[in-house]
Amino acid sequence: MSCSRQQEDAHDSTKGMPTTLPKDCCAALPSCLSTSVPSNTNAPHRRVRSMAETLEDRNFPPGQPTLTFRVTGASSVARLEPLLLGPGGRNQRPTIWSRSLDSGDDGVRVDFVWETTVTKQQQRRHRDARVLNRLSGAQVLEDKANLVLLQRLMTAPTLESYAVNGRNAVARWAQQRFKEQNLPRDRPPPPPSTREAGYPHDDQFLARKRALVQGTSAATETTQESEAVGNGHAGEEDWWCVKAAGGNGGLDIWVLHKGNWKMVTEALSEHESYVIQRYVARPMLWQGRKFHFRAYALLRADMSAWLYRTAYILSASRPYSLGGNDSRDDGVRVGAGVADMHRAAFADEFVHISNLAVNKHTEGHPGQVPCDLPSEYGALWPKMLELLGSLVDAATPFMQHQANPNHFEFLGLDIIADSAGGVWLMEANRLPGLQSSKQNLEKENEVYDGMMLDLIRLLVLPPLTGCSPEQGLFEVAATPASGARAPSTETWRNVMRFAAFKRSCRTKTHPS
Repeated sequence: MSCSRQQEDAHDSTKGMPTTLPKDCCAALPSCLSTSVPSNTNAPHRRVRSMAETLEDRNFPPGQPTLTFRVTGASSVARLEPLLLGPGGRNQRPTIWSRSLDSGDDGVRVDFVWETTVTKQQQRRHRDARVLNRLSGAQVLEDKANLVLLQRLMTAPTLESYAVNGRNAVARWAQQRFKEQNLPRDRPPPPPSTREAGYPHDDQFLARKRALVQGTSAATETTQESEAVGNGHAGEEDWWCVKAAGGNGGLDIWVLHKGNWKMVTEALSEHESYVIQRYVARPMLWQGRKFHFRAYALLRADMSAWLYRTAYILSASRPYSLGGNDSRDDGVRVGAGVADMHRAAFADEFVHISNLAVNKHTEGHPGQVPCDLPSEYGALWPKMLELLGSLVDAATPFMQHQANPNHFEFLGLDIIADSAGGVWLMEANRLPGLQSSKQNLEKENEVYDGMMLDLIRLLVLPPLTGCSPEQGLFEVAATPASGARAPSTETWRNVMRFAAFKRSCRTKTHPS
């Protein structure tokens, strides 16, 4: 259940959790896994403490068996192995961790697997691990087209979105959408974020339920208000993002509006699925630039969820102005084909797109900027917790059967805030990258290392060693769901139930 509707339960679920791990558990951590949370809780970062500071008076528990781990993917190996094995040197104390043999026939069950990639030979071995960073049914969160459908069940405000198949479907949607702009329409309702700080309301919930029954977009009835920004070109109050449903890393994103939709649709593939998502025309700005938050979340097999208080600010490279580069007649394309676009359109991608992959090579770009959400964006933090809780509630029917209660998902949530203080989920990414950018290497390493430490202390060590979990900088967003089934031998039910849900939706691909 989501945090907002069960605040008391959420707090009760953490009662008894120690502020520090028991000595026998802490001693099992190498030096770089022992950190200090500053007394000033507003501080966004923590200093990784040295072995002398953290383990001086601690001993390993007698008879502690060695725990085996397996990490795949180069960047994950580079991030996690030093944390588990500790730094080298003659003063290094022993660690309870050891690498599992790559051979799958050693007869030993792996204790902890961090799976980024997996070969067919290793699939069963990973699945049988005592702790694994993979849940059954997680594709309902990561696949952008699936997320469009899932948002119909969310009670938190969501961006108006449509899932379509192929270039021609996008063109038909755009043709009808922008043709309707010439007809008189009632002014849309105020943004949900302007009503009681963005929390869901009964009318929103009922609209989504009506839409689910009718097979239409829920957000058509509860959409964010579109307002002209910048120099006020005609039609610029109605901008949209078109994304390849299976794309990632900021590639295959187009900004579409009345003046460029024909050009944009010509660049699309007839064999791809796309998501058409409302563009936030009045975003909250960071140093005058459009930006979004990359926030990090954990989802456990029992459907409990946590949100990490340290997030990254990912900004565009140039000051924000909707229509500022005379983009009425140019497509704004991100990805491999950008060089083929008009020069003005090329300029616009650095105004409208905040993904790191697009901007990191531009001169002066700050990279990923760490921020402490509760202290620096205090008005947004509870809304983000509510947003994650609502997402988990919506996903639970399609993820409730899990093979192992100790398995989990690590998610990267791309969240954008508008100028009125509303927060909007753009997408969820399974296994977000753990590699620091060159622009901010030291601070990003500190954030990633601290976050992985907190993850290990919260979800990995407790089931393996029996020590008490410690949340660190993770805050509860959803408590265990009553319908969760773990362990379960019926994980296939997740897929079947979502397939039935998709059939019932039959997404309508044009505005009502």
